[in-house]
Amino acid sequence: MQLDTPAIPGNGIALTNRHPTNPTAITLPFGGQAIGVDIPRYLGPFIVAEKDVPVRVKFYNLLPTGVAGDLFLPVDTTVMGSGMGPIDDPQNPGQKLSYTQNRATLHLHGGRTPWISDGTAHQWITPANENTVYPKGVAVYNVPDMPNPGNGAQTFYYTNQQAHA
Repeated sequence: MQLDTPAIPGNGIALTNRHPTNPTAITLPFGGQAIGVDIPRYLGPFIVAEKDVPVRVKFYNLLPTGVAGDLFLPVDTTVMGSGMGPIDDPQNPGQKLSYTQNRATLHLHGGRTPWISDGTAHQWITPANENTVYPKGVAVYNVPDMPNPGNGAQTFYYTNQQAHA
């Protein structure tokens, strides 16, 4: 969802979590109401770009936190990176702490993308207020010349140097 900002004004749609029994406002990491340029749509917004003109993106993970952030579909926790992580659970000796299910990232297919912006399985972030020992993947690095986006956000740089089909 593209956020409504002074630089990119839109229709000013207040974004909400459409939980069937407890719809709540979606807030930004600094606490303000998330306002979209338009109503949310599945598959998210498209970035229409010109070849060889780089695009910079600041991505916020605005998924719900805690139990509300668990996916509505079953998760195969035997797949690497989807169940238990490498840190021991101090409350349960011999067991590991689990990753949360509300992790997210971006990925561009077919582009010549710098590795820090590739959005691999190890480059995810959790929402800003998620209570976890795993707030981000082991390979998360923000774009060096962009301001640090803070918790729950990540920066990406796409060169748009992919070949025409």
